[in-house]
Amino acid sequence: SEQPIVRESTAMNTYVTATIYDPGPDVAAANARIDSVFEEIRRVEGMATDYNDTSQIGRINANAGVDSISASDELIALLRQGLLYDSVSAGAFDISIGPIVKAWDFLSAHPHVPSQKQLDTLLPLVNERLISIRGNMVYLPRRAMALDLGGIAKGYAVDRAAQVMLRGGYKRFIIDIGGNLGVH
Repeated sequence: SEQPIVRESTAMNTYVTATIYDPGPDVAAANARIDSVFEEIRRVEGMATDYNDTSQIGRINANAGVDSISASDELIALLRQGLLYDSVSAGAFDISIGPIVKAWDFLSAHPHVPSQKQLDTLLPLVNERLISIRGNMVYLPRRAMALDLGGIAKGYAVDRAAQVMLRGGYKRFIIDIGGNLGVH
């Protein structure tokens, strides 16, 4: 019986595992496909991360209250999906939560719970209804507003990575990005 191929990496500030259960006789091709999966995940991360100012989300956040920023069709679709989730969750899911998430400083050596005073100051910046999307231009009207796609970006990356696997002809695989799973 074929042995699965399991590879691990890191992306999106978490562990990533890709497992192919039907690798076929060409192990090199299966490993190359996993390389492509990891590249796709990193591509999505490069577009959607809010942890640097060079990503599309980073540029939008850096220009909050200043200017509209052009975004790719792909990112616009992902933002619209996030806004839909806000709508269907009656506001429980809000992609403008960036200032609150940053206040916790999760990626530092010493994350901390922000004070109530700090949260009260930041809450007026969290309001998805203020996000303006016109064509491919995105504008956040208040300085220090910030988008955070952490609630949907990993799931989106899993979906994209699964498409890479399927295009390679693999039908039995698991892609795991920090607990966000794609299983076929």
